[in-house]
Amino acid sequence: MKHFQRKKSIGLLGGTFDPIHNGHLRISMLALTHFCLDEVWWIISLANPLKKKQKITSFEERIEKAKAYPKDKKIIVSGIEKEIRTPYSIDVINHLIKKNKKVQFVWLQGVDNLKKMHEWKKWREIFYKLPIAIFDRPFYSLNIINSKSIGFFKNKRTKKVHSSNLKLLRPPCWIFHYGWGCRISSTIIKNKFKS
Repeated sequence: MKHFQRKKSIGLLGGTFDPIHNGHLRISMLALTHFCLDEVWWIISLANPLKKKQKITSFEERIEKAKAYPKDKKIIVSGIEKEIRTPYSIDVINHLIKKNKKVQFVWLQGVDNLKKMHEWKKWREIFYKLPIAIFDRPFYSLNIINSKSIGFFKNKRTKKVHSSNLKLLRPPCWIFHYGWGCRISSTIIKNKFKS
């Protein structure tokens, strides 16, 4: 009898993580639980191409703080953007899929990122490459209604009942995870320390 090895499933959570906070951890833990993932990788970005004027902490310092942040052992901090020298999510996704044939990846993001997702490099290709899980955040929920990217893929939404199988679904597909009551964000934390 032939035995088939189950593919490893990994959630990818990208961002500047400047600074890292419990919101990143909460999304990761929800993803591990609700989508039955084996790991979540925090993809620390070199910079946000859409926020060129925004000053951010050095990449090395952000990586160091993310690695020191108390987290579950299933959460891995990755500096892949620096390794392959790109700040673009699609480049990272393509690289990881090519190098990890036996892994099922799921893209994780907060609903706040939907506002400008249609400005990302090859944003449509991201939807065609892997399933996407979008997490609710207070005050940002309207972004899902007004999002040009979600509007384009509105018929590809997956019901919450299929959460545990999201990693197995053929893209394009996306799911919206409701009910996260945390208002924290890196920008709010940064601005608080400036004043």
